[in-house]
Amino acid sequence: MSERVILTQSTDRPCIALFALKKKSDAIIVVPRGDTATLILNNGKVLISYTTSVGKGGQGGEFVAAAVSFKEKWLYCCTDSGLLYCFDLKTGSIEKCLEAADSTITGMCSHPHKGLLGTWSKNKKGGALKLWE
Repeated sequence: MSERVILTQSTDRPCIALFALKKKSDAIIVVPRGDTATLILNNGKVLISYTTSVGKGGQGGEFVAAAVSFKEKWLYCCTDSGLLYCFDLKTGSIEKCLEAADSTITGMCSHPHKGLLGTWSKNKKGGALKLWE
């Protein structure tokens, strides 16, 4: 196995998620803590950006959790303000922006065979697990 650096940034923002795509094996999705995720080729070329600062919703916030739908049609990103963004994976446009929690989302996961998404957050009563179809 050999190592190859394809993307470097001078930033103090950690990467919260990386997704290898089955339908596009020469690319990965990089989701740093911030307002923009990117689809990049293995050579480092950026193909598409997914950002909270444009499109429908547009309320902003920093990504704290992310998931890709099982059919690789959507990129879901939750922000520190409890918003759930649904990006079209091919175009980068925001298809939906929902209030997923009244606090910061602490994690999320997409079902591997169904159109089901789970989000969890910590709130004043302890925690909340929500399922989205």
